Amino acid sequence: MRCKKCGEELPERARFCYVCGAPVEEVPASKRLEEPIDPLAAGAVPLVPLAPPPRAYTLEPRARRAAARADLRSQLPSIRPQEPVVERVDADARPKVQEVVEAEKDAATQVAEAIDLVEEPVEPAAEESVAPDAEREDAPQATEEVDATQAAEPAPTPDATDAEAPASTAALTTEKLKTAAKSAASTTSDFIGTAGTHLASAGRQLRAGGRTVAEGFEGSRVPTVALVGGIAVVALIAVSVLFVMGTSWIGPFAPADEQAPVVQPPSDGSIPPLEADDEEEEAEEEQTVPEGAPEVRGALDEYSWQELSQISALIADASSDTEGVKIAAEYNLCGADGSLDATQTKDLELSGGTTVPVAVAGIRSDERSDGSGVAGLTLVTRASLGKQAYGPDGPVSWEDSPIRSWLNQTVPGQLPEGLADLLVSVDKTSNAPGGGQCQTSDLMWLLSYAEICGPASWLSVDGTQYRLFADQGVSTSASSQLALADDYWWMRTAGSDSQYQMTVTPEGDPNYSRNPVYEFDVIAGFCL
Repeated sequence: MRCKKCGEELPERARFCYVCGAPVEEVPASKRLEEPIDPLAAGAVPLVPLAPPPRAYTLEPRARRAAARADLRSQLPSIRPQEPVVERVDADARPKVQEVVEAEKDAATQVAEAIDLVEEPVEPAAEESVAPDAEREDAPQATEEVDATQAAEPAPTPDATDAEAPASTAALTTEKLKTAAKSAASTTSDFIGTAGTHLASAGRQLRAGGRTVAEGFEGSRVPTVALVGGIAVVALIAVSVLFVMGTSWIGPFAPADEQAPVVQPPSDGSIPPLEADDEEEEAEEEQTVPEGAPEVRGALDEYSWQELSQISALIADASSDTEGVKIAAEYNLCGADGSLDATQTKDLELSGGTTVPVAVAGIRSDERSDGSGVAGLTLVTRASLGKQAYGPDGPVSWEDSPIRSWLNQTVPGQLPEGLADLLVSVDKTSNAPGGGQCQTSDLMWLLSYAEICGPASWLSVDGTQYRLFADQGVSTSASSQLALADDYWWMRTAGSDSQYQMTVTPEGDPNYSRNPVYEFDVIAGFCL
């Protein structure tokens, strides 16, 4: 197949020329969509839901009686409220209520009599003489209920005597029943109407009373008396206030000799201060810090070395250890009971660049060498001042040891300016190698075994345990509180073996002795 325009050979089913684009033949028109099929036109039957057949209901005798009672209610006369009559509250309200109560009692009595009449046995012949249903429609609802009760109960079997009763008696009983029923209905209707009337009257009286109160207690004597009494009380209070103010020093009727209160002007320093209260006097009596003493601060590191020296002198001059502890507590250097801990420290800066923390170890714990009494504060370093050999040439007593000379002659020159002049020499007792003790006077010293751990049975006592170590629970066993250096640190106590000197291990065990030729850390104490 060829293109009619350009003559190009085309495939068999080509619709357009792929060279010139001309259509090979006319493009057929689009086919119309088929119309949808109508199911109803094709004979389909629509689905129609079937309703259930209606149910048949039968009226039971009780239902018929209910319908009859509804008819009776519709025939009862409607009670319409009477026109409101404005009445005032008077004493007639109580008799009207009494009339309602009496009317209610009469209605109840008549209903009871009607029930008694209904309960009397009735002969079969008399039942035939009773009026049809059309006549019984006039009976009240109470009669209907009585009939239902009698219908539910089995009828008594008449005996021969009842059979011989004349028909006139049955007719008379029926007439009484009808008369009583009508009378009860009439009484009930009258009672309902009377009760409604009295209730409406009571409501009107209450509204009238409310308006009376709102109009200013008009017509009522009790509120008027209360109002007059209240006014009299207010007037009496006002007169009393005016009288008191008039006769006081600011009033016109004050006595001639009445003096106005004296107001003290603000003090500019020329007027002496007022006398202190009892509490302030007691506080001054309890205060033991004299005038001119250093200012009280919050912690040890807030004081200068000069202030600590003055505080130590105050503690040393106290009349007793108790008073000295009280002064230290007032300066926040210990607890109220004199307890000490290592949480309060003050940095001690040496000239070589070493900084060592210092803590209070004891209060009034050491005796001054000059015989003037005790030193107020004893402090110990909580880190090493440096490494030194106790005796480079072998065992030696504290009195002759090179480390003692280094502490008392070299280290004071490395202390902060002026601190060396504040140090106080105190007496020390030390165990010597091979037995015996020596007495020395030192500005700075190594701690003894007894000053750290207390007395031990295998060593001679060379001092008293400081309060700091006692409060930390340090004893002759190892304690982490004694781990103050990275290496062993020296004590001034000679070991039980004369060739060794007592030391504390890096873990805090105070029961090791080492050769004095080794260089170990130095933990020292001093007094201010």
